[in-house]
Amino acid sequence: MGAKQSGPIQYPKLEHWSTYKINGIKGLEEHKKALAAEGLKDPWIRNEVWRFRKTAPTSKFGYLRILGYAAVCGTLLVVVRNNLVRRDSHNEPYIL
Repeated sequence: MGAKQSGPIQYPKLEHWSTYKINGIKGLEEHKKALAAEGLKDPWIRNEVWRFRKTAPTSKFGYLRILGYAAVCGTLLVVVRNNLVRRDSHNEPYIL
């Protein structure tokens, strides 16, 4: 009925919690200093490290999502240009 899988599902490998360090991450260091100035401490701040990592997509789905976003934006621009922009003899619509 459906496509056969060649093996078990491969889940992304999770990093160990001890690898998350806030040293060197500007936004989190500022947050930690602001809390320390008021005498507070956030023991779970390391859980936000992943938000500040700048990584490229590493899966096919990530690249397809970027490609799909670009296709939708391009299509939207063509539709707006063809339907909302005034036309004269020199401004013919694009034909797709």
